Amino acid sequence: MSIPDLLLFASKALRGHRLRTGLSMLGVAIGVAAVVVLTSLGVGARDYVTDQFASLGTNILIVLPGKTETTGGLPGIGGVPRDLDRGCKLTDSDVFVCEGDEYDTAFFDKGPKFLHYHPHFLLLLNIEFDHADIFANLEEIKTSFRRLLNIVPENGMVLINGDDANCRAVASESG
Repeated sequence: MSIPDLLLFASKALRGHRLRTGLSMLGVAIGVAAVVVLTSLGVGARDYVTDQFASLGTNILIVLPGKTETTGGLPGIGGVPRDLDRGCKLTDSDVFVCEGDEYDTAFFDKGPKFLHYHPHFLLLLNIEFDHADIFANLEEIKTSFRRLLNIVPENGMVLINGDDANCRAVASESG
């Protein structure tokens, strides 16, 4: 069968089944529109959150205390502090302090949460193998922390726990 014959056959089939053709075209149009809308919503939400963090200014401190249960020696930091009703609070202060961790951001963003914070100051207390559902080994976790250290601006500050061998190794291998 030649191409002109195929086109003629398809044309007759489409004209002969107008309702089916119309519904199929409508389904394709709705599907494309849904993909465009959902993609736009996702990008819009990401941009909104990024703008909210940017509006906090450059005085952002991320505290990476280690396990929530131990709080890395910092009372009141880690998960939801015992003496507060939430893990962080937005105020009119120029400084924003939050706990960050290497766990994935969301089901659609498997990168570490802390890479979205863009800290100016960073306090890193320990690095250990955790989140085996996300990371295959300690080296993958250390790669995430190297990426974090590399996003702190040159005029920022990174304080690490010199007693933690993994912190020392990551700091010496970063940027």
